[in-house]
Amino acid sequence: MTAGGRLAGYLSTWTAAPGELVGVHAALLVDRPRAGAAAPVAAPFTVEPITLDGGDRPARAEVDHRTRTLTDAVLPTGSYMRTGVWGHAGDDISLLMWLRTENAVPGRRQTLAELVEHPDQPGAAPLGHTRWSLDGRGGAVIDVAGHATETGIRLDAGTWYLLTLVRTARGAELLLTDEQGGTRRAVATGPERPAGAVSRWEVTIGARATAGAAPSDTFNGRIEDLVILGRVLRREEAERYARAEPGPAALLAGDAATIAGWNFADIAAGTAAESAGHPGVTHGNARAAAARPRLFILNHPADGLRGHGGGAGGALHLSSDDLDDAGWPLVARVRVGALQGSGVLGVRVATAHDRLDLPLIVSPSPEQRPAPGSAGDRRPARALLLLPTFTYLAYANHRQRSEESFFGDYQTVSDHPVVLDDDNTYLNTNERLGASLYDRRADGTAAVYSSRLRPILSIDPDYRWWLTGAHRHYPADLRFLRWLRRTGHQVDVTSDEDLHDHGAELLSGYRVLITGGHPEYVSEEMHDAVTAFTRTGGRLMYLGGNGFYWVAARAAGAPHRIEVRRRGDGGWWSAPEGEATMVANGRPGGLWSLRGRPPHHLLGVAFAAQGWPRASGYRRLPASYGTAAAFVFAGVPDEVVGEFGHALQGAAGDEIDGFRPDPRHPDTVRLATSAGRHPPFFLEAGSADLGDAIDSGDADASDAVRADMTLRSLPGGGAVFSVGSITWNASVTWNHGRNNVAAITRNVLERFLHGP
Repeated sequence: MTAGGRLAGYLSTWTAAPGELVGVHAALLVDRPRAGAAAPVAAPFTVEPITLDGGDRPARAEVDHRTRTLTDAVLPTGSYMRTGVWGHAGDDISLLMWLRTENAVPGRRQTLAELVEHPDQPGAAPLGHTRWSLDGRGGAVIDVAGHATETGIRLDAGTWYLLTLVRTARGAELLLTDEQGGTRRAVATGPERPAGAVSRWEVTIGARATAGAAPSDTFNGRIEDLVILGRVLRREEAERYARAEPGPAALLAGDAATIAGWNFADIAAGTAAESAGHPGVTHGNARAAAARPRLFILNHPADGLRGHGGGAGGALHLSSDDLDDAGWPLVARVRVGALQGSGVLGVRVATAHDRLDLPLIVSPSPEQRPAPGSAGDRRPARALLLLPTFTYLAYANHRQRSEESFFGDYQTVSDHPVVLDDDNTYLNTNERLGASLYDRRADGTAAVYSSRLRPILSIDPDYRWWLTGAHRHYPADLRFLRWLRRTGHQVDVTSDEDLHDHGAELLSGYRVLITGGHPEYVSEEMHDAVTAFTRTGGRLMYLGGNGFYWVAARAAGAPHRIEVRRRGDGGWWSAPEGEATMVANGRPGGLWSLRGRPPHHLLGVAFAAQGWPRASGYRRLPASYGTAAAFVFAGVPDEVVGEFGHALQGAAGDEIDGFRPDPRHPDTVRLATSAGRHPPFFLEAGSADLGDAIDSGDADASDAVRADMTLRSLPGGGAVFSVGSITWNASVTWNHGRNNVAAITRNVLERFLHGP
């Protein structure tokens, strides 16, 4: 660790084509702002492109340094809203919003709203502020120019209130009105300011925001509708609005005193919300100064949620754990060389005491891709490895403490202790790195967005997952790619992002598509592309477990972020009724099986169980000795394969998939199974995960905890080979690839590339 902070950073993209420019953002990560006037920490650094995938060619990329010194930085974690500075000559302002807190966050102060008052002269210091907040016990506090008043009003978690916040020249008010029209009122006084002293205003909702600093005292809860009114809103009006439909943004649109109003249902639909003819909403970090306020939404809160009265799609959920864009300085640019071949580069950022290797997947340009073929045997004999970057994002900065609260006693799912290394200890104790899609946020609610524009420790090439102590996801897939390179096969590399953008066209020139070890999160665009690939003669090697399982989405204007709305069992939580629709595309989220596309329809296998004891091997079944499958086991005399590996010491482990019958593919063959070979630490998949009942007519099929190896032939020369296990690839690389799992993988790849 560099003195003064941890070296951290991120790239502007994870995937680039030859010739493209990639931004490097890096800093020394400090947990809290410096105290007082302490001098900033600075450290000289270098940026160097390197080859990470084991290829023998040097990295072809040029570096353009924007600075030679890294400084310390904080992460602006927490979603909130703010306006720019806007003009209003009156002395009175009222803010209205529907608001609901979730579970209490003990000991944490939370800002409901902050109103900053500016004199007429641009650049002059603010005249004062008024802040409405919750103390560490959930009690409402009003602070007028540094004079705090405890109101004695508490907000009940899970209850919607119409919150009215009023500022006059003499003080401030808080009105809390429930949906039945009952109101509690508190008044706070402060230093009286002269009439007309304020002509410009600025509002922050859900955080205490200071220019140039990270937000603090961020709010955890839902907000629906927001209105700024240039007069005092009376109590009887608030009670009338609380009982009425639609919300105050619509009701007050015709009021001459309305300065601005926003209906967040319009934001969820992807359009700017313009109420009363005023400017709309912007997601991002820009600031504005205008006669009318414009609302900026920072760090992308959960949206498309139910509001008061159960109305669908009208609420946002602000959270202290949201981090959509760290906004760190651009320290360098890297241009991928025009002659760089497809693979995985690293952008190495190094100081005298620390080093960081940021992954950059180089996807082949259209000119580098093979020309399309019409069928399996006529496609070019080229293979493409699909790195599951959407899954990497879903697990980004996955914290042990979150999953501990889910599993409880790890002895129910594993037979070895959990030991946290430095990276995972850091994740456990530093909230500002942003949540994974497996983390509960501070108020206990689930995250639905994950962004790559932030430091992600789990994307380091040497990161080890805390539950197994082994490489998983990107680090495991990278080691498998290095093995592929050593076999001498010409294998290109791409990512979920690239496949999502380019669809079936990206795959059309390849005879073989190989998955990474855990392609769990798949967008509709990706699913369509892979399905079309197999139906038009493409050959799929599914070398993973629990794949094509959850629906993911990505908004066209936000390529750095994925969205996941869990629906169905899936072993986790499920979105509340009416909140499982993807805002990015308006389609249902949840399990792919609930969308009529269970994994086994494409793969032949589907998620069966998860557990983290020692993994097992596969026992060959009679079909593996038949003529049709003889090539799979050529040179492999063993009855049991894969009882070794870098992850859990076996090829069938972690999350595993079993064969599921599909009437459309009656010729799918089970070649081997781990049934009956697992210790009793596995949690079986729920019924919603399976899609169809287990009924293959084979005695082993009744054992739900199993990984199955299957082979499916398709019309036009297409085929699907599946292994149904996350740890398979970690066994391929065991003993430098001299083992029966590697032999099987190599046999299938050779046949899929060159044979019928």
